[in-house]
Amino acid sequence: MDWRVMLTTFGVIFLAEMGDKTQIAAMNMAAKETALGSFHRRVAGAGRVSAIGVIVGSLLSQYFTA
Repeated sequence: MDWRVMLTTFGVIFLAEMGDKTQIAAMNMAAKETALGSFHRRVAGAGRVSAIGVIVGSLLSQYFTA
């Protein structure tokens, strides 16, 4: 196995996928607090965003189907 090729490939994919702002925010939080605390905050945030999407989608579907 050529480690140079593997590390280069990993590095390129890692940098390409890091463009998502939520990943950058998660890395920033993880650097400031424990990994478990950061994980709990990320899960809670994802739950809130999903709940908002469900509520807004439900309201919009009632509006457009009425």
